[in-house]
Amino acid sequence: MPLLLTWYKAGNGNLVIPKELIVVAELLTKHKRKVKLSSTNITDEETLRGEGPHQHDLTSIILDNAELEFLNELAVGESVTVIRFAGGQKYWICTGSSGRIFVGDRFLIEDTYFKATGQIDIPGIVGIESETVGSQTVIDYNSEVLSVEGIPGLESASLLFEHENDFNGVDAESDEELRERYYITVRRNPGSGNIDDYEFWCSEIVGVGKVIVQPLWAGGGTVKITVLDSNGDPASPGLVSNVKEYLDPEPSGNGMGKAPIGAHVTVEPAVPVAIDIIASIRMDGSKSLADVQVEFANDVDSYFTSINLSSNRTVIVNRIGSALVNMKGITDYEGLLLNGSNINITLGVNEIPSLGAVMLSEI
Repeated sequence: MPLLLTWYKAGNGNLVIPKELIVVAELLTKHKRKVKLSSTNITDEETLRGEGPHQHDLTSIILDNAELEFLNELAVGESVTVIRFAGGQKYWICTGSSGRIFVGDRFLIEDTYFKATGQIDIPGIVGIESETVGSQTVIDYNSEVLSVEGIPGLESASLLFEHENDFNGVDAESDEELRERYYITVRRNPGSGNIDDYEFWCSEIVGVGKVIVQPLWAGGGTVKITVLDSNGDPASPGLVSNVKEYLDPEPSGNGMGKAPIGAHVTVEPAVPVAIDIIASIRMDGSKSLADVQVEFANDVDSYFTSINLSSNRTVIVNRIGSALVNMKGITDYEGLLLNGSNINITLGVNEIPSLGAVMLSEI
C-alpha cells in the first residue's frame, strides 16, 4: 500500500500530524531522509484550505531518493522479495562404459566451475550447479564439459539443451530494479486476475525480469504470459515452468495457483529477433577496425537489453547511429542498415531484439 501522510489543519494554521506517522518519521530519520512538504507537492486547493483530515501520498517522494538499505526495509514491509545473486543450474548427459557420478563431483564449463547435484551411474543424465553466482554463469549449450578430478569410465559429456529444470544465473537486482518492483506493488490496482495482478504475481518469482500479459489471447478465459529473465534474456525452460506452476498448475484453470478459477494461463519465453547491422565508417586511426566492431557490438547489445526490460517495442535506427558517431575512433558513418533497411524496427508484443551479424567496413 502507498505511504500516506495524514494531516490536519489547526485553527492557528499549523499542521497537526497524528502519532501513527512517528514510525515512518523514525525510519526516515534513521536513514537521514527528509521529506519537504510545500505547495509544489500539496497543490490540491481543497486540501490546502480544508480542516482535515487530509492525505498526501509520500511514496514517490521517499522512493525516488531511497537507497538500497531503506528500500529493503520498505520491501519487507510489503512482502516484496529482494532478489539476491542466484547460481545457474544446467543438466547434462554423460556417456561411457561404466562408472559413477557422485554429488559434489566438479566440472569446468568455459570459465565456470560446476558441482554435480545428484548421483548417477554412467551413462546417464545429472544436474550440475555453478559454484559462483550471477549472470556470469550463463553458458553456451555447445560448450565443452570437462571433469576436474577425472572420473573413471566417463568418456564424454555435453549439456542437454533446454531441459525443463534448466535455470540461468541472475545478478542481484539494483536499487532501480527493486524500486520499480516496489512501485508495482504499492501502485497496482488489484482485481480478480487483472493485468496488474499477473504482473505483480510474476514479480514475486526469483529470476523474472519482465513479463508481457496478453489477456483473451485465445478466447475467453485465456491469458498468455511472455517472460524475460532478470538479465533481459528469454526465460529458460526452468523459469517458464516455475511461472506456470505458480500461476496456473495443471490441470489448468482449476484455480490451484495465483490465477483465478477458469483462467487458463500459457507461459512462454520471449522470442528473440535477430537484427543484423551494416554500416560504413570513417576512422581517425586511434583504434583498429576489429576493436571498434567489438566495442560497438557491446554497446548495441546493452541498448537491446534496455529495450527488453522496458515497454518500448521499437529499435531506433538513430540510436544505433548515435552509438557509432559517439564511439572513440569513429569520426562519421554512412549507409547504416538494420536488417537491410534504414527504418526503425517495430517488434511484436512477445518479441525482443537480439544482436545478429555486425558488419562495419572502413571508408
